Amino acid sequence: MKNNKYIFTFGVEIHAELLTNTKAFSPSKVDFGAKPNTSIHPIDLGYPGSKPTVNKKMVEYAYRLSKILEMDISDKLWFDRKNYFYPDLPKGFQITQYYRPIGVNGKFSIITNDNEKDITITEIHMEEDTAKQTKIKEGILFDFNRSGIPLIEIVSGHEELSSVEDVVEYVRQLKDQLVIMGINDGKMEEGSFRVDVNVSVRKTNQKEYGTRTEVKNLNSFKNIKKALEFEIKRHINILEAGKEVESYTVRFDEESNETIQMRPKDSENDYNFIHEGNITPITLSKKDIEEFNSFNDIKLISFKNKWKNKISDSDLSIITSSKRIFDLFNSLILKNDFKEVVNLLINNFKPMINEANLSVIRIDENEIEEIINLKKKGKIDNREIDKLLVKMFGGSIQKELKNISSKQLLSDEKIIEIIKKIVEINNEMITRDKDRPERIEKFIMGQLMKETKGKASPQVANKLVKDILWTK
Repeated sequence: MKNNKYIFTFGVEIHAELLTNTKAFSPSKVDFGAKPNTSIHPIDLGYPGSKPTVNKKMVEYAYRLSKILEMDISDKLWFDRKNYFYPDLPKGFQITQYYRPIGVNGKFSIITNDNEKDITITEIHMEEDTAKQTKIKEGILFDFNRSGIPLIEIVSGHEELSSVEDVVEYVRQLKDQLVIMGINDGKMEEGSFRVDVNVSVRKTNQKEYGTRTEVKNLNSFKNIKKALEFEIKRHINILEAGKEVESYTVRFDEESNETIQMRPKDSENDYNFIHEGNITPITLSKKDIEEFNSFNDIKLISFKNKWKNKISDSDLSIITSSKRIFDLFNSLILKNDFKEVVNLLINNFKPMINEANLSVIRIDENEIEEIINLKKKGKIDNREIDKLLVKMFGGSIQKELKNISSKQLLSDEKIIEIIKKIVEINNEMITRDKDRPERIEKFIMGQLMKETKGKASPQVANKLVKDILWTK
């Protein structure tokens, strides 16, 4: 979306829930499958006398991400109170880091149109999530299981993000980075990765930034694109009419594909930030820092640059969309043919688990390696691979793999002999349906596999069928 008369500026705030076992400041379990309002603690609900304790794993994850983003990291942790009253915040304040975030002055490199671009990260801070709201006809329901789940907020600069495409790619690639680090599940539609975007528009000859509006809680890349494009057009229409844009917080309505004003944009003074008196400043020990630095986190830009000449961008996105697939890829390529690994993960593996829960299905790396080897030997084709993978997700397939491995394959000469016999018997059908070659090939292959009882290599047989049918 380009406009020669105007300059667009964006600032992005990402709220990412961390994959910890317990909440940010209480011993409550983080259980996304729990019944509403069952995974809670007096600390989460702000009961008098309840005092918070800091979740070390939350600190570790925030530290590791700050390291990846090349930030200046504070070795002393301070927490503050963000005071506001809203039904999803029972304490009347949110514990956050306002005055001294854990990380400041960093950058995140993204790839856009084959170009590398550094996006400034002004800060990362830790905080707690609010309760979950569900609107019904009778009103609003609140689930306080989400209250207190640890979050990190990642705040971008506002100079490098100058197009909607930049924003979408920045969010997409930063989400992938968190996923492959194993600190966030990337489930935007479920609210564990949420995006706010500040938008401003100014004329090309204007030095001062335009008035900002903030689009809250965008939960998909499609909605980010639609919301920002609408908001830009809205700003331009106001400016073209000679009026001034008002500083508002807005939300995107998916039914109308428009933004709707919520409230005048809050200033930081409205929150009356004060130090959290129940948490004394925490100094990270040398042992803590060594422990946090012991993880070999992979920087996404380096990973993509390593493979960009061998794997398409779309395939790279699939590999980095899940930590489990990412780890599986990196492990398999150490001992197996590179192309076979990519083909298996992209063409067979990923399409079958789009709707499945990757955290619970069974994946056996040794069995996957055996599947790759059997395919290389021509003993199984993609259809059989799909069947084996489905079985593997539910239990061991060692018996099936052993049976396939011990299967003796027919020679090319024997396969040719059988194909010619099948073609001769079905010559009338082949002549009649010659304008439907795929149907004929599929029929001949089916007859061949039936005749040979699966002892013909699918890859070899498929090539020989085509040669015999269509080579004059």
